[in-house]
Amino acid sequence: MKNLPTIDELLSFLKDNLKIILLTTVSGLILFAVGIGYTVYTDSKIEGTIEEQETLIPEIDDSIALEEQFTPEETELLVEKLQETGVAFSFYLEKESADPFKSPDLLKELLISPTVLQNLEQGTNTKIEPSPELAVDVTLDPENLLLTVTIGTGNVANNKIIADAYFKVISEEQSPFFDNKSVYIAAEPESINIITDEKEITDAKLNTATNFGGLSIKKIIFLTVIVIVAGAIVGIMISLIVSLLKKEVNEIYGFAYKDEDKFLNISNVQNNSDDEVSTQIVHSIIHPAKKVKLVLSEEDLDEAMIAKLKKEANTQSGKELRLSNEPMILIANSIIDIDPKIVIDEIVFICKKNKTSKKWYEKQRKLLEIYDAVIKVILV
Repeated sequence: MKNLPTIDELLSFLKDNLKIILLTTVSGLILFAVGIGYTVYTDSKIEGTIEEQETLIPEIDDSIALEEQFTPEETELLVEKLQETGVAFSFYLEKESADPFKSPDLLKELLISPTVLQNLEQGTNTKIEPSPELAVDVTLDPENLLLTVTIGTGNVANNKIIADAYFKVISEEQSPFFDNKSVYIAAEPESINIITDEKEITDAKLNTATNFGGLSIKKIIFLTVIVIVAGAIVGIMISLIVSLLKKEVNEIYGFAYKDEDKFLNISNVQNNSDDEVSTQIVHSIIHPAKKVKLVLSEEDLDEAMIAKLKKEANTQSGKELRLSNEPMILIANSIIDIDPKIVIDEIVFICKKNKTSKKWYEKQRKLLEIYDAVIKVILV
C-alpha cells in the first residue's frame, strides 16, 4: 500500500508544478512591492499636504467651558497641532524643603490665572489665542524632574513673545507663588521643532534614508521573506488542488484501494534512456513469478516492451489468448477483454503519469472487486 510520498516523489511533484509555484510567489512579491510603493506615495502626499496647510484653529467660545466644546481626544489633538510650531523652555523648581516641585497642573493654573494673564497680555500687547488652556502646556519629566512650559498658539511670532514673557515671570519669580521656591533654568525659550543636537540630525537623516512608508529596511526584508514563503505555500496548495482535480493520474493520486496493493513509482527516475525504463518496467512486471499475470494499460504497450516480455514469458494479447500450462502474461486494455474463466494470480497496472485517465483506472478497479488476485500498480 502507498502510504506517504517519498522525498523523490515530493521533489518530482514540485518540479512538475514549479511554474504554478513560481507564478504565485512572483505575484505575491509584485503585490507586496505595489503595496510598499503605494504606502510611500500616499505618505509623501500626506506629509506634503500637512506642510502646506496652516494650523487650523477652530472657533472657541470663551463663555463655554472647553470640555463642553471638545471631546478629550479632540482637545489633545488640537494641543498637539498648536505645539508643532510652539516655543518651550525648561527649569527645575525646588520647594523650600529642598524637594522638587512635581505638580505641573498646579503650575499651569497659576500661569493661566486671570491676574497673570492680564499682566502678561498687557505687557506684551498680545492676546493668547485660541485659548490659554490650549495654548499653554506644562509637563514634568519623570526622569530629571524638569518642568517644561510650551506655548503654542498657531502663530510662530506670538509663541516667542508669549514664551519670553512667561520665562521672565518664572525666572524672575514675579509671583507670590515662588516666595518659598527656587527656580533653576535648564533651557531658555526656543522653538521645539529645531533639532540642535548633531546626533539627532544624523539619526533623522538615517531614519529617512532607511525607511519606506514607515517600514525599515530590515522589516521590509523580513516581510519579503514571509511573502516568498507564503507565496510558495499557496502555490503548493494550488498545485495540490489542480492535481486532485486533473482527469489524469499523478504521484499524489490514491492508487491503493486495499492494504495489500503494491505501488511502484518509476516516473521520477532520472537520466535513464527509454530502453532502460522499458527494461525496468518488464522486470517489475515479471517479478515475482506467478502462474498467470494480467497487464492492464489504457494505452497499448509499445512493441519494444512487448518484445522484452515475450523473451521472459509466454506473453499474449487478451483477445488472442491461447491457453497454456506454462506461466503466462496477458496484456489487455480492460479486464472485460479477458476470459472470466481464467484464474489470474496477479494484475499489473501500467499507468502513465499525466496520461492515464482516472476514470479508466477507477472503472478497472471497480470491475476487479470480485477478483482475489494481487494488484500491483506501476507509475511510469
